Amino acid sequence: MPAQYLISLYYFFSPRKKSFQTLKGYLLNDYSSGDIRFYFSGRVAIYKVADYLIKTSRVALLPDYICNVVYKAFEAAGFEIVTYATSDVYEPDWGEVSRLGQENTGAVLLLASIYGSEFGRNWILSQNGYHWREENKISVVFDLCQDITQINSLSSHEYIGSNYAIVGSFNDKSFPGVMGGVVVTDIPDEEYAAPSFLDCCRVLSLFVQKLLKLDRMRAIARFFLVSVLSSKPKIKNIYDYSYCNYFPYDFQHSGATKLQIAMAAAGVNFLEKYSDRKKEYLLLNRIKPLKTPYYLTAPFVMVQPDDPGINKDKPPYAVNRNPFVSLKSEIKVKHFKGFDDI
Repeated sequence: MPAQYLISLYYFFSPRKKSFQTLKGYLLNDYSSGDIRFYFSGRVAIYKVADYLIKTSRVALLPDYICNVVYKAFEAAGFEIVTYATSDVYEPDWGEVSRLGQENTGAVLLLASIYGSEFGRNWILSQNGYHWREENKISVVFDLCQDITQINSLSSHEYIGSNYAIVGSFNDKSFPGVMGGVVVTDIPDEEYAAPSFLDCCRVLSLFVQKLLKLDRMRAIARFFLVSVLSSKPKIKNIYDYSYCNYFPYDFQHSGATKLQIAMAAAGVNFLEKYSDRKKEYLLLNRIKPLKTPYYLTAPFVMVQPDDPGINKDKPPYAVNRNPFVSLKSEIKVKHFKGFDDI
């Protein structure tokens, strides 16, 4: 049994407060503002934030390239989505963002760290960025589902301001997990609820499947049944896309289960180990990433043309509402987690 799973069981059988304090101690510091809430998944966390913000906003400014789950979460909450351009390294076009913010006073701006990008955090947390937000009544959502290690520094920034939410995911990105998400925010969730007994049982089932690697066996079996035994031709979806319409990938949940929080608490204790393994990959030239500002803590990275191709491929994200089209079909992205990379 992997060490993190053993530590997870230790946290699971300890009082819930122990896991909570471990995570709070890692994600926050003495200068952090806002509350911390744990959700069933990162996508549920984004949806819950959007579901509250729709009370005062109608337009969401989202990057043109991002996991389609983000679009679906805001659409499910009732938002009109306006996309803004990003560069080849997924930095916002601030000229366009500034214009859109002025045209849509009171909008919600989502910034996302993708493949280790700086994602605009430096400008939005500058004095100029803070004044722009205040003048245009902009709420900001920081999507750190690909890198929870940045939550601590963001939550305590002097220009974090008000009407903000920092969202993170515990699902196999910074460390192994069984879904689970977190929000650090000054935005309330009046409908926050404890997980149902059914959700607790389902998460336990997911944990056992991961532990026994039954999920991989099931994927292999499904591939065989669909690709080999079926006489009907299938259209292969080569891009990353989620329909968000069945467990555990829908939005119909609320709080995280005790097991999810326990596994996340164990995970933060292993971050240094996973980081050391990533550095070892670099020393051995097993992967040649493009050195974006936060590539060392990103779970997926763009790679150079001469990358040896050892680590797993990460498919490009599909566009919203079309799983067979991507704006970045040509990019080469690899897993770079320090675990489960081959």
